[in-house]
Amino acid sequence: MKKIAAISMVKDECDIIELFVKINSRTFDQIFVVDHASRDGTLDILLAMKQMGYPVSISRYDHPDFQQALVLSYLARQIANTNEFSYIVPLDADEFLSVSKDELVSVLDAEIGGHGCGLLRWQNYVPVSLGFYDCEAPLYDLFRVQDDELSAHFKVVIPNEVAKGCIISEGSHFVRPSMEAPWLKGPVLSIPLQHAPVRSPEQVTAKALIGSMTLSIKKNRGRGEGKHWDELVAKLVDNGYQVPLYEMQQLVRHYGASSEAEVRIKEDAADRIGLETDRVEMRSQSRVNLTQKMHLFGQRLCSEILSLRATPAPGPQ
Repeated sequence: MKKIAAISMVKDECDIIELFVKINSRTFDQIFVVDHASRDGTLDILLAMKQMGYPVSISRYDHPDFQQALVLSYLARQIANTNEFSYIVPLDADEFLSVSKDELVSVLDAEIGGHGCGLLRWQNYVPVSLGFYDCEAPLYDLFRVQDDELSAHFKVVIPNEVAKGCIISEGSHFVRPSMEAPWLKGPVLSIPLQHAPVRSPEQVTAKALIGSMTLSIKKNRGRGEGKHWDELVAKLVDNGYQVPLYEMQQLVRHYGASSEAEVRIKEDAADRIGLETDRVEMRSQSRVNLTQKMHLFGQRLCSEILSLRATPAPGPQ
């Protein structure tokens, strides 16, 4: 029986990480998570879920920069060289596959063929309430698929042989089998990738502000990398840092394409993220504390500034 692995690099995703593992563990045989020095409840939740028996492997990455492409490329190569998994799928913490393992394997075998990779198309979901933290099963109960998608964004699916020497792009949108090879152009697969990027005012504000500022000082920032964070910050500033429900829904649309058009929500009871039983159990660790996040981020910046000041200045030439 073929096996499939998910790989993910996460940072401060306490509100969604429990549901990420619960929902995706029904599809993947193993979920390999690299925690990038989270300072909220993310790591504690992951460790608890591993103790409960969920198929999650956890490692840490403490470098200040969020070097997702480098880390996931290295991890994919390590996993592929064990020859344990037929496919490797990079996912973010807000991405879900609500299909069975058998169905996913069948689709990947049939549709990737000799193309070298496959592409999962984003299907964006919008919140219909601000009560994310007050709901036991928030993804299932409070999110509906956005109708009238305006643009196509994809996440790559990598067969094991390709992954053995692979280079994964920032955002995991593309892959190439080696540094010298071109990016592969795989087919768009028939299974959508469910995406819930905006969940609460606290979450989206912290994510946008910290993400944009962190990428602004990243040494090897790629062209266009993190552009969506900069755009979200601009919208937050325009709105006086207030994020009512309508604006949260517009922000989801902004992920797909810049547009001020009205968000259209598809009301379909069968088209949900996960199941009604996918409840948040570790509620005390899962709430985003915006003040705490900004305080910790400021502490880290001050520490790095003090470290630079401690370095002796060069003398006169």
